[in-house]
Amino acid sequence: AMHVVKPARRLSHDGRPSGWGNTSDIEDVPADLRVVSLLPSATEIIGALGIRERLVGCTHECDACPDEWGMQAALAAGVRRVTSSAIDPHVTTQRDIDAAVNEHAATAAKREVDAARGATAAASGNDEGDPPLYSVDNELVAELKPTVILTQSLCKVCAVSEDDLKGAAASCGLHSDAPATLTEVGASIENIAAACGVPQRGKRARERFEAQLAEVAGAVAGARSSGKCGVRPSVLLLEWLDPVFDGGHWVPGMMRVAGCEPSLNSKEGSRSSRREWSDVTAVDPDVVLVACCGFDLRRNAADAAAALAVNNGDNPFARLRAVRMGRCFVLDGNKYFARPAPALAVGAALVARCAHDGDEIVVAALESLSFYPDCAKLDDSRNLAWARVEGAGAQTTELNNLL
Repeated sequence: AMHVVKPARRLSHDGRPSGWGNTSDIEDVPADLRVVSLLPSATEIIGALGIRERLVGCTHECDACPDEWGMQAALAAGVRRVTSSAIDPHVTTQRDIDAAVNEHAATAAKREVDAARGATAAASGNDEGDPPLYSVDNELVAELKPTVILTQSLCKVCAVSEDDLKGAAASCGLHSDAPATLTEVGASIENIAAACGVPQRGKRARERFEAQLAEVAGAVAGARSSGKCGVRPSVLLLEWLDPVFDGGHWVPGMMRVAGCEPSLNSKEGSRSSRREWSDVTAVDPDVVLVACCGFDLRRNAADAAAALAVNNGDNPFARLRAVRMGRCFVLDGNKYFARPAPALAVGAALVARCAHDGDEIVVAALESLSFYPDCAKLDDSRNLAWARVEGAGAQTTELNNLL
């Protein structure tokens, strides 16, 4: 069975989580600032800096600035989407997405080798007509006349990178970042602010992000010092189910903030790794979190249900202790785990909420945090924070109620 928990926190009057704070009185914004964000996390940060009105372009995936309401307001004000993808993740299975990404990566790698050798596409057998994984409308970008373009160099299969711009940034400032740890995410917030000419806003936003992480750690530590919280639970976050990938980069750091020990990938900053189900069953963690990259709660719930239904009776996922004991959860991986942005602090709170489920003191402390997500108020299921997976047998009917 799957149960959806809807915490009762409210949003501020203007629709922003109350933990965002106010940056408008810190410093003036450069009058000529025009920002094109080629990264959903950067778009979220632009909103957190209080400079949403200076955003002129974003990606097809951007959905928060710093939240859904801010993004809707930005689009209504004329912000243009300047990218597209060859893959529609909403209608494609995880296995097919993985295969397509691998094919694109192999093609790109071969082209780089051929280019280094001076070989032409025809001679190497490549089809230059193959669409790239991500496409940038460079003509539209030029039309928007940005003074700053924000992109990334961390992962070419996750978002638009510098290589996709094809000279579109020649006449403006190009800022590229590759944060891999929570500390680096904080620094990235400041770096983006500095690139936009609002360093003091960046300093305030970073301080707020790091303070929220400290509040999560304090909520759990307070219960532990009172003797109400037991040993640190081992937690495995699954970033992908088919094939299996564990959570990398900042995810192990989020788990430690949440008072947990990461399973399999324990080094913060290291990349997500492909695993076999035998690796997962070997560690058999106390808690399993399904927060697949780029997917909201609805999609992760559907994919978890499908994974549990495979080979009924001999399913390694279903045999996990966490699944059998009701300590497997699905979460909104897109919003709270995949992006190096302030919402990772909320993700850490959700890790703690799931991992320490049943501990009333910890739960109460977490749900009292000002930035804990308001899920009771929202009608759209994409905004639900997390849900429990219980058992592997009769969950499908109740999942359909959620979906």
